[in-house]
Amino acid sequence: MKITWYGTASLIVEIDGCRIALDPYISRNPRLPGVDPHDLAGVKAVLVTHGHFDHAADIPSLLNDLSVPVYAPAETVEALSSRPCFTYLNLHGVEAGEVFEVEGLRITSYPACHVKFDPPLILRTLLRVLPELILRPRPLFKIISDYFKYPQGRICAWEIKSGSKSILIFGSMGLDPEQNYPSPDVLVLPLQGHSSIEKLALEAAMRIKPSIIMPHHFDDSFPPISSHVDISVFADMLKSKMPGVEVIIPCHRKEMDIRNN
Repeated sequence: MKITWYGTASLIVEIDGCRIALDPYISRNPRLPGVDPHDLAGVKAVLVTHGHFDHAADIPSLLNDLSVPVYAPAETVEALSSRPCFTYLNLHGVEAGEVFEVEGLRITSYPACHVKFDPPLILRTLLRVLPELILRPRPLFKIISDYFKYPQGRICAWEIKSGSKSILIFGSMGLDPEQNYPSPDVLVLPLQGHSSIEKLALEAAMRIKPSIIMPHHFDDSFPPISSHVDISVFADMLKSKMPGVEVIIPCHRKEMDIRNN
């Protein structure tokens, strides 16, 4: 299994030679280049976890091969289909629990939730945003505008499985309280959106019980709204509570070959 992280929740996962893209995003931060169309060459499907702009908005400008299917929650597909730039894409609305195959890979959509922004995080964000409103308002207004243009909709997590190899990927740090999730080889968790995001991620890890955890979405991809999260805090917490679970820390655009022994 190979995984390449492109910032925020953007990933390309390769299993048995089949490449799947998730939440491809062009970064609004020039210091952290996101996905470009060349990166998506040869992908067999695009999976979208929810409709926010940093997960779905850039797909039309990235996907050169229009025959590639794009799978997303049905509500997100309905919202995107109303935009002219999405009408020529091969969109597929997926319901929670739906299972389908792409090039022999078994893909399952699981219900999930969006992280809830807490008051301390909101306050810190406002303190960063206010000076930007005065000094550099245009980039900030673009981010805010994109946020409202692309509604969240229903959230899903994606499991990709081939034989004994499996990966479970969340685009936002929220688990459905009623859902029994599988225990994958690799669990991908986003560390962004809450003052105690490390604690939330640890609770998710203890509930799902994977062999390996890879955090993502911890980078400052659209400042000043976002912020960098120190993932060593989560790694230390996980080592204390789940010493048998390996933590893999990704670097931007660096392919990782993951082998679960």
